[in-house]
Amino acid sequence: MPLPLTNEPRDLLLDADNDLVVTSDLQFSRGIDAVAQSCRIALQLVRGEWFLDLDVGIPYWEEILAQKPAIALEASRAAFRRELLSVEGVIDITRLEITYDRTTRIMNIVWQVLTGFGETPADTVALDVGSS
Repeated sequence: MPLPLTNEPRDLLLDADNDLVVTSDLQFSRGIDAVAQSCRIALQLVRGEWFLDLDVGIPYWEEILAQKPAIALEASRAAFRRELLSVEGVIDITRLEITYDRTTRIMNIVWQVLTGFGETPADTVALDVGSS
């Protein structure tokens, strides 16, 4: 049985650059901020990257980057929806917009989710899909 949502510490706090927030003591994410942080992590995790479960993550190499742009956008939309809905505390996705700039090879994902704490602020994850 899953535990009810609480405002207790959930994860180590990360800043906008995904670096640990270090002060005189450990900082933890809590509540809606913790759910939003978990969503950002889920959108950036490449399948096969986490050694404890190689099946977790977005199948960027297998289903998204190897496809033509129209197919890649649909495959990415399905993968992003699946990953966001798998995050503990996410009830529904209220916004999911994906754009790809062919010149800069940047994929922007604008997302917002409904949680047990309320709706997260809209957030953008920019992925450089052109670098190897």
